[in-house]
Amino acid sequence: MIGRIMSVQFAVLLLFICQFLLVSCEDSEENNPSDGDMEASDGDVETVDGDISESENENTDAEGVCGTTDITCTTYSSAECEDFNWVDFCADTMCLREGWAYTCNEEGVCVDRCSVDVGDEEGTATDYAGVWGGILATPITITGLPQVTPPTVVQFHYLLIRVQASDDNVVMHSRLCSIENVNLSPGGFNREGGLMQLTVDLDYTDHAGIMEHRVTSIPALTVGATFSTSTFWEARGIKLENIENDQLPEFNTEDDPRVWDQDADGYPGMTLSWQGVIVGDLYSVQRLSSRLEGEVVDADHLKGSLDFTSELMIIGSEDSQLLYDHNTIPYENGEGNYFRLLRMGPDASCTDVLAEKEEDGFWLSPTENLDNIPVKR
Repeated sequence: MIGRIMSVQFAVLLLFICQFLLVSCEDSEENNPSDGDMEASDGDVETVDGDISESENENTDAEGVCGTTDITCTTYSSAECEDFNWVDFCADTMCLREGWAYTCNEEGVCVDRCSVDVGDEEGTATDYAGVWGGILATPITITGLPQVTPPTVVQFHYLLIRVQASDDNVVMHSRLCSIENVNLSPGGFNREGGLMQLTVDLDYTDHAGIMEHRVTSIPALTVGATFSTSTFWEARGIKLENIENDQLPEFNTEDDPRVWDQDADGYPGMTLSWQGVIVGDLYSVQRLSSRLEGEVVDADHLKGSLDFTSELMIIGSEDSQLLYDHNTIPYENGEGNYFRLLRMGPDASCTDVLAEKEEDGFWLSPTENLDNIPVKR
């Protein structure tokens, strides 16, 4: 009788333990407190612990989602993305600020898939695959401003990049994290802003299109190997049927039907802001193109020259006194057009990319020219 009571008590205790560990205890024979079954139970508990750990890493639903954020996103269709001359997953752009594992679901919320699609597992291109941080440097001169010498500004575009591999080909998708405009004077950089500085905000970068550069027959990832990408064309604040050849609107013509409020701030085009002796917002449209001529520094660092064009038109302003028919032209010193890429972890975010520019000497820190920085990170 005592033995039976102890057996029942043990079974109840074991059932409580199983429930606590979220383990199913259905087979009454497995709950038999014999010495041999106890050893098996110990083994089962270890296995269950392993399953719990694995489920935390692969806790995805039928849609492949493992986590939800409070970030809202615009649910563009693939057809709408194509209409913008964007990649077919353009709705993800706001979510990708958090990393390349994030996507925009049908409810317009950013969700975490907990994995990054980097393509094939075999082939020459596989060694390039992964998540990278990038900096693109594009010096421009701003013309048409009243009573000032045309300022030269270096625009630093900071990117979170996914490199996908397919055999010996790669495709690089780049999400714009930030644009930093640094005034360039004969004495060098003036990161304090100077008399005037052109800035963009988070609405701008969150709504810019995802860039796409392709490389066919990329060489093995060895020191000194070189590669060239396709040219990517992008329109900001305007929808162009022929993105390479269509004319942009005339100055101060925000009623052009092709213009749209891309950055979703309630004003036409994309909003730029003057800071300094000139203060206020300008509404703009822009056409850009970029092509990379790259070189392998080592397995984690790439660098090279940047073939870049930009055509900007101011179509309106919050203050009519700020409306000057100014434009941007490439700076005559073409050596300042460059890029650097730094390999990062699969869960890297825009925050991680921007942290890599804050220390002088880091691979993504801004410099006047390509080669005046050593490989430190």
